[in-house]
Amino acid sequence: DNAIGMMEFHDDRMVSLFASRTMAADAEDSTEIIGTKGKLVVNMMPRVNHVHVYQTGVVLQEMPQNYWERFQDAFVTQANRFAETVLDDKPSRIELESAVEVAKIGVALQERGKDLV
Repeated sequence: DNAIGMMEFHDDRMVSLFASRTMAADAEDSTEIIGTKGKLVVNMMPRVNHVHVYQTGVVLQEMPQNYWERFQDAFVTQANRFAETVLDDKPSRIELESAVEVAKIGVALQERGKDLV
């Protein structure tokens, strides 16, 4: 259950995506976007919360113990927003065209990965 993806764009920007359910923190995911003038790093140090315990010679930080714990808030939020869209006739926060483009990119990455193995 590990996935690594690297994409290079036409203007030399790059993005690296990492996802795993078998890492030290169980469910880890991180993103690194490298541009021509710097980079953006998201969740390179996975954690349950932002509390660090400092003791003599050691710093402790709680890690997610399983996949659900890592993504619980996101799953609940997504389910609630979907229900609001369907049951309360609220507008979707994501345009259908955007979702289709994301799916196309995902399929293209998967197909390209098959060519590399």
